[in-house]
Amino acid sequence: MNIYCPKCGKENLEEASICVDCKSQLREKKHSIVTKNEFRPFEEGELGRLHLMAQKSAEAGDLKKAIELYSTLLERKPIFEAICNRGVCYSRINDNDKALADFSWAIELEPQQPGLYVILNNRGYIYQTNNDYTNALADYNSSIRLNPRYPDAYFNRAEVFRELGQNTEAIDSYNSFLRIAPHSPVYKRLIEDAHRNISQMEGKEKHQNLTVPPGYEKEFEILFGGGNTPLPQSNKKKWWQFWK
Repeated sequence: MNIYCPKCGKENLEEASICVDCKSQLREKKHSIVTKNEFRPFEEGELGRLHLMAQKSAEAGDLKKAIELYSTLLERKPIFEAICNRGVCYSRINDNDKALADFSWAIELEPQQPGLYVILNNRGYIYQTNNDYTNALADYNSSIRLNPRYPDAYFNRAEVFRELGQNTEAIDSYNSFLRIAPHSPVYKRLIEDAHRNISQMEGKEKHQNLTVPPGYEKEFEILFGGGNTPLPQSNKKKWWQFWK
């Protein structure tokens, strides 16, 4: 599975850490929109020429031109790959409504497509950025069912659970991601984020389960409730002695 540079749209090998074209860092963001270009060979003739031109425009960073070419192609024939790639272009210019429409169209057009798990993950990410967590989770779960070895969907699902405050489910999903994520520079940032978020959530749950001893409510709030008032050293010492 190849990945695409979020800056210029150039296709790169999965294990790449630097874009071969613009030399920018790959997977800079936590949620990368990815697509597969190896579903099938391009169409022959004029449709194939349009498809190739659209891809080259996307790779060059001319997303507006790429969208125009994909749209011209799709007016003539609905092609799964072109719909997916136009959706990716829309997502890169933050036109989430049109990206969502294209990913949904592709899923409805070829529900048995072998690479559908990628498109479900893409659509789930769009739902997630729109704060539609119910549909986001549904798509991530569907992506995982189709390909239980696809790490991106586990990570994105964990992020949704974390946003919803479902820490147990989030930790489980992060751990699933960590078990299957490739040890490559491409996933380095996501792996670091997963470890950090797990640590934060486990610490929060531990504090929430504490029984506050009588007379220490104020100290507890300052220590664990995010208060800005410094806790006197003498009280802090007494609190930690009690808690230990």
